[in-house]
Amino acid sequence: MKLKIILTLCCCFILTGCWNYRELSELSISTGMSIDKENDEYKVGMLVSNAQKIQGNSKEGESQTIVLEGQGKTILEALKNIGLTSPKELYFRHLLVVVISEEVAKDGLNDVLDYLLRDSQSRKMFYMVLAHNCKAKDTLKILSPLEAFPSQSIAINIEETYRLQAIMTKVTYNSFLSTLLEEGKENYINSVTIKGSTEKGEKEDNLKQTEPDASIQMGTAGIFQNDKLLGWSTKNENRGMNLLTNNIEQMYTIFNYHDNQTSITIPKIGSKTKVEMKNGKPIIEVSIQGDGIINEVNQKLDLEDPKVIKDLEKATEKELKKYTDSAIKMAQTKYQSDIFGYGSLIHKTYPKIWKKEKKDWNKSGFPNLKINVNIDITLQYKGSLEQSIKEAKHE
Repeated sequence: MKLKIILTLCCCFILTGCWNYRELSELSISTGMSIDKENDEYKVGMLVSNAQKIQGNSKEGESQTIVLEGQGKTILEALKNIGLTSPKELYFRHLLVVVISEEVAKDGLNDVLDYLLRDSQSRKMFYMVLAHNCKAKDTLKILSPLEAFPSQSIAINIEETYRLQAIMTKVTYNSFLSTLLEEGKENYINSVTIKGSTEKGEKEDNLKQTEPDASIQMGTAGIFQNDKLLGWSTKNENRGMNLLTNNIEQMYTIFNYHDNQTSITIPKIGSKTKVEMKNGKPIIEVSIQGDGIINEVNQKLDLEDPKVIKDLEKATEKELKKYTDSAIKMAQTKYQSDIFGYGSLIHKTYPKIWKKEKKDWNKSGFPNLKINVNIDITLQYKGSLEQSIKEAKHE
């Protein structure tokens, strides 16, 4: 009996602790990954922190981050080849963004998605981004005076542009994969591009100037069908896409009203979508409602007059309708890709109808789908003035 107790206690001591524990000094903390293609092989870049620089022990002129690159026939082989030049093991737990080149996306993302899914280290909550008109690796080199790491700069820029402008959408690995596996719904992904000189942007001198030589700029969205990139949207089409998919926190719009530029911010806006059947055919009904703020009018307007406000509301609704109409036309006619998920909605609401439609949904069903959009905007706030300055001056 005593022997059993002793053996049990010994096992407890042996089995406790972290079996895969590693010292932080033994790891290269990776916050960004880039995936390019060259000669039918993957070129994978990893943005890692310079631990010595962060601790203040480095020589002057050394960067706070470095980009290590490896090449191989598979993602794994490329990463293993990075290991041949890195004295430390790559650690993916803090991965913020994966930037994918246009070439890789056009060939298809299945290989990339499969590797990232099987990797046990990453949390699958990192952002997926496309590199537009530049190499994916180069986007991880551009230093920003506002953030420590380029990957952090990209991630924060996505979040803020999404929150304030309705141009971007927050596409993580998990959300992309979920949409890919969902019947009747296609993906669209944010893009980034480099504004300025890449060579100058990766040097620390870029941080010391009031106007940097290079910066990362948020682009438009890449439109997908299954795992392959078809092409690109415009900024107004992005706004329309996000309006139709209820993927907006707040937005602004600028339009010509009585031959003068007018600015409206809409801090509260949302959409509801339903499918109805008419003569055996599905019809999509989208209702968009929002409360807006008048920012600029630049003309003589009596903002105390309900008729003026009503007219401004109609003008705002008309402008937003342009966004949704352009997005629908782009998706149905140009790319034939159901990025709005209307097929998925039909699948859930009328499964028997979907069973007939799903085979040729993107080829004929979605392009011929009737989509009705109704927009209702209420301008409740006029700022600090009830009238425009031009109107007040002529009282």
